[in-house]
Amino acid sequence: MRTRFPTHVLMKKNYFNGPIGLTYIPTLFLNLLTLGICLFFASSAWAQQICGPVRTLYQTVGDTSIGATKIYKYNNFQQSYDYITTLQGPANDPTSAESASNSAYNKTTKYMYSSDQESDASKLVVRVYDPNNNFEFKGKITITGANATFNNTLFSFGDKLGYVNRSTLVQFDVGSITSYPATVTATSTVVTGVFITAADYALIDDKIYGVTDSNELVIIDLTTNVRSKRTLTIQNTLDNLPLSSGYGACWQDKNNNFYAFNNGSGGIYKIKDIASLTASGNVIMEKVLIANPSGLNDGFGCEVAPDPLDWDEDGVSLSLIHI
Repeated sequence: MRTRFPTHVLMKKNYFNGPIGLTYIPTLFLNLLTLGICLFFASSAWAQQICGPVRTLYQTVGDTSIGATKIYKYNNFQQSYDYITTLQGPANDPTSAESASNSAYNKTTKYMYSSDQESDASKLVVRVYDPNNNFEFKGKITITGANATFNNTLFSFGDKLGYVNRSTLVQFDVGSITSYPATVTATSTVVTGVFITAADYALIDDKIYGVTDSNELVIIDLTTNVRSKRTLTIQNTLDNLPLSSGYGACWQDKNNNFYAFNNGSGGIYKIKDIASLTASGNVIMEKVLIANPSGLNDGFGCEVAPDPLDWDEDGVSLSLIHI
């Protein structure tokens, strides 16, 4: 004997036929789409509130033909850096192409900082720019008390800026400055351990990280002020193109991911959750983004910006190879 199901049960079981089938799937899709859009805008609003105008990867590039520094913003979809503006300064002291090698963004002040490399520690000067107003020049900060000069490794954390020159870590406060020009006193710390230098640094939790042209990860522990190194395993699966030349910039995001830009290839490499590295062994650094090659550069971004590959902010980082 064949059992007959009531009509209303059949309609509920077969979502693609009947009155419920015509409305259930589209409604579910629209609800999920609406939720995704809400989460995206909520995430964007959060990033804007915390990070201000700088919520992705930026680059300063020196143009020696005009003796100035240009600002570029990374375009995820075109996989290139787009020109934004050229940094300005007072007429009698304009910014130079050299200052492109030393830049950082501070989420507390919402300002970008850039400086020429200075050979005299008693004359250290940082230029201040406002990204929220087309990188308008705001003024200068003179740094006193530093035991080492600038060396193109400026980084930002909290309300401070810092840099590492050989075995000296220099830090100075920018969060309490209310007007420009300004003068601040720096603190200097001697770093012990392995002597090795990086092209740029980023501070994540209680450690400073950088990469060398020999593909080594530099780690400075701020608790002990001891520097160590780890060997990097480079993965170029994204496009199978090798490294070229050295590294020019480092960044981080809110998930403790660490990024490094390779000058010659334009590849952007990532170490996932660098703060949770195992105690020993090689460290994997994977190419995750492609950009245009450049030299005489540095990079900056908000230290708690979203992962540039987490498109929907669901905590899952995707490679462009999977998109």
